[in-house]
Amino acid sequence: MINPSPTQFAIAYGVSVFLSFFILIPASIDSHNMRGNCLLTAKGYWNETNELVVTWGHRSACNFIVFMGVACLLSSLYFLWNSIYSVCKGYDGSPLFCFVSLLLGAFMTISLLSSSFIVSLGYSSWCDIVTGKKDNNQVCWKVDLGNFNKEYHVNSDDFSSDLEIIEFGSWGSTLSWLAVTVLSFFKVRYYHKNEELIQGLALEKDSLIPYRLRYQKIDEGSSYT
Repeated sequence: MINPSPTQFAIAYGVSVFLSFFILIPASIDSHNMRGNCLLTAKGYWNETNELVVTWGHRSACNFIVFMGVACLLSSLYFLWNSIYSVCKGYDGSPLFCFVSLLLGAFMTISLLSSSFIVSLGYSSWCDIVTGKKDNNQVCWKVDLGNFNKEYHVNSDDFSSDLEIIEFGSWGSTLSWLAVTVLSFFKVRYYHKNEELIQGLALEKDSLIPYRLRYQKIDEGSSYT
């Protein structure tokens, strides 16, 4: 029966802490460079004068990415500290705590998966807009945006590297929290099976006691005869 150790949990949470910085830091930098505008949900086209016209999307998409970076960092730090404490004390954890870890792991995995799709699809959509320039034969991050930065008072020089780092951090964090969820599932399953075993042994013990008392009475009766 698989019984994940606190060390395995500590490794998974440590990886999640590390990867959360790949979400939070570039997302914050990109937000600053874009003056609060969100590239991930933007729409645009190149007009007749070969100038990029953009309609910024709703800010909630980029805010969600930043929020997931913060949530991933804080929750990972808390559970990492708890796992390290368990390792140092030689404590295997409680069933209730493992169940809470399972629920949180499932929630974080689904949320990070959603943010990963937002980043990947948003980045692809923005590149489609940028590379739609007439007579363009360059990749997304090399296209000359002309007066785009001056027109919208933004700095788009590093948008590609920022989004690629965020994409890496999001998908990596999703996998690390998926690992936490799987470990928590096996831990909860281990506690459940172990509890059933203990209950079964207790029932066997209770069922054997009357027979032992009966045989004890028979032996006492035969000693008197």
